[in-house]
Amino acid sequence: MSHRILVFALSLAAVASCAVGTVDPIDSSRPGPDTIEMDIVVLDPDVSADVRAPDDIRMTPDIPDAPTPDIPDTRDVLPPAPTCTSLIMPSSGSLTTMFTGTLTSSGASTCTYALDGRPAIPIMCNGTTTFRGSDVGAGMHAIRVTASGSGGTGTCTSTFEVLALPTCTVTVMPMSGNAMTIFTVMLASTGATSCAYSFDGRTPVATPCASMTSILGSALGVGMHTVVITATGAGGMGTCSGTCTVTP
Repeated sequence: MSHRILVFALSLAAVASCAVGTVDPIDSSRPGPDTIEMDIVVLDPDVSADVRAPDDIRMTPDIPDAPTPDIPDTRDVLPPAPTCTSLIMPSSGSLTTMFTGTLTSSGASTCTYALDGRPAIPIMCNGTTTFRGSDVGAGMHAIRVTASGSGGTGTCTSTFEVLALPTCTVTVMPMSGNAMTIFTVMLASTGATSCAYSFDGRTPVATPCASMTSILGSALGVGMHTVVITATGAGGMGTCSGTCTVTP
C-alpha cells in the first residue's frame, strides 16, 4: 500500500508566514486511505504567534535566595573581668611613719594582697588599712592585689619605700691623753642629711656628717669622756658614740 502526503505548495512571497503542522505516526499494518491530510495553519504576519511550551515542560522562575536571618547568640556572656586600684600613701617614709593603703575595685567579690611576693592574705575589696613602716621593714616594697569575681580575675600593684634610719660611726683618737693632747673625733654616716656631736651631754654642736673634729684635752678636763653623734635624715634619727680619757 502506498501512502502519499499531499503538500500544498504555497508561495512564500504571497503568504510570508510559516506553516505549522503535525503528522500522526502511520501504522503500516492497518489499511488506510491513500492520502493523509495535514492541517496547515497559516499565521498572519501582523499577529504575534501564540507559541506555547509543551505541557511536560515547566518554566521555573529565577527566585533569589532569601537573606539569612540574624540568629542571636544564646550562649552565656561573661561579665567583664574585675578591676582594682591600690594606692599607698605616703609613697616614702621612715620606720616610724604610719602608711595608709586604699583599695578600690569593681566587679570583684573577693580580694587578696601579697607583700613582696609573700603568701596572699584576704582583704576587703573596697576599704583602707594602716600600718607602720617598721611593720614591713626598711626598703622598697610592692603590694600586689588580686580581685576575683564572676568575670575572672584582675590585678593591681602599688609600691612604697620605707627609709632606714641613718647610721653613723665615730672614732676618737687617741683613746687616752693628757690636758695637752689634741683629741680627734672622726665621724662617718649613711642616710643622714645633718649631724651634730655632744661631749658628756653638753649642747650639741653641728658638724658635717663625714668629718673630723679636733678638741684639746684641757677643754674636756681630766677623766673619761663620751661623745655622742646624732645623725638625722629622711628615715629618722640615728646615734652613735665614742669615748676617750684625759689623764692628769
